[in-house]
Amino acid sequence: MNIIEKRDFIHSHLDQLDESLINKFYETLRKEEVLKTILITRAKKSENDILA
Repeated sequence: MNIIEKRDFIHSHLDQLDESLINKFYETLRKEEVLKTILITRAKKSENDILA
């Protein structure tokens, strides 16, 4: 199953999921976004430190 098929499958089944699974999925995505933001901030700081 390729990524497009997986996204379509998930999208078509979202309204059938119970609240606890939706909450877990939401928390996983939020944590990923927070981690991404932290890593980008650290990378930018490191680049500035190297340039200084």
